[in-house]
Amino acid sequence: MHRRCFAAGSLVLAAAINAQPAPPDYGFDFVTIGDAGNIGSGVLDPRGNDLGAVGYDFRLTRNELTTSDLSEFYRA
Repeated sequence: MHRRCFAAGSLVLAAAINAQPAPPDYGFDFVTIGDAGNIGSGVLDPRGNDLGAVGYDFRLTRNELTTSDLSEFYRA
């Protein structure tokens, strides 16, 4: 009985440790781009990396970001 409780508790603890908080959105509407490990374009950069291949999930904003937005950010 003790071993089952310990195993269940360990699983709950491992899940809590691996859970990451959601990243801030800063008022933008983000979409998660999945399919980590997708194939690239077949075109290599000077270091030999396949352009377009992404080995991880990432987020991309749907909002347009203008140069005036960036200027305002830099001035702040």
